[in-house]
Amino acid sequence: MEVAERAGVSLATASRVLNGSDRTVGDRLRRRVLAAATQLGYRANPHAQAVARGATNIVGLVVHDLADPYFSAIADGVMRQCEQRGLVVVLASTRRDPEREIEYASAFRAQRARAVIIVGSRTDDAERTARLAKELASITESGGRVACVTQNRLGTNTVLVQNRAGARDLARELAGMGHRRFAVLAGPADLLTARDRYAGFADGLARAGVPTDDIPVVQCAFSRDG
Repeated sequence: MEVAERAGVSLATASRVLNGSDRTVGDRLRRRVLAAATQLGYRANPHAQAVARGATNIVGLVVHDLADPYFSAIADGVMRQCEQRGLVVVLASTRRDPEREIEYASAFRAQRARAVIIVGSRTDDAERTARLAKELASITESGGRVACVTQNRLGTNTVLVQNRAGARDLARELAGMGHRRFAVLAGPADLLTARDRYAGFADGLARAGVPTDDIPVVQCAFSRDG
């Protein structure tokens, strides 16, 4: 109210400028409101803005392992795009714990995040997948947005990583170079990305006429150390 009075505008106009409303306010009035806010030392209350808008300017980004270049590259891209749109990225790493993934999604819902992005492979745990999908559905029902970089298992907009096709192409290329003896370092048996990559690799070898029955497969942690 004080800002509106100092600027000589209506309370609604001051509110639109200070709360980032989508309704247009002319440049002259906007400058007056911002100047008045500066003179009065006004600072917006993020919680109040979130209640008024139904969402904050926060984008929650959940990844499995920030030390992995794959995830850090995606995080960098998300941050660059969000900065251009005045959004703040809150980054969370699950350290490959599915329960933490669900907890972070719930926390971002409680914080009224504008959007939540989930990055990382799904597992064959149907119960946990269903719980996460339910949490993400709650976010969209309350007006938030959700996107995933993973397998299409969560009922959201999803960027599908071509794990099978990439591994298939790799196998066919290696076979085309004359290689005939292979071994596979695979991730955990319950990780869908690891399964997809092995399936694609075996299919590529088979299409190149290389037997796959005796290929040794070593399962290990899905990390650089593994």
